Amino acid sequence: MSLLDVQPTDRVLEIGPGPGLAVAELAGRATRGRVYGIDRSQVMVRQAGRRNAAGIRAPGSPRARLRRPALRSFPHGGFSYGERP
Repeated sequence: MSLLDVQPTDRVLEIGPGPGLAVAELAGRATRGRVYGIDRSQVMVRQAGRRNAAGIRAPGSPRARLRRPALRSFPHGGFSYGERP
């Protein structure tokens, strides 16, 4: 985290945020931006959501958003995500 130069207006995507520790730190740096976290585990999304509740519920524009996406919906350039033929 210390090597990232996150600025106040940046938008950051964290893939696999786990319990949300980095999301909290990134949201603290991107004070006018937004941090998106996606994780395959609904348990991790819930834990990260609890840890980052203030950023998610910020008035006006939330600074953090956490989701469990359907991985098939991402553009993948021919690669598959978790599916076997």
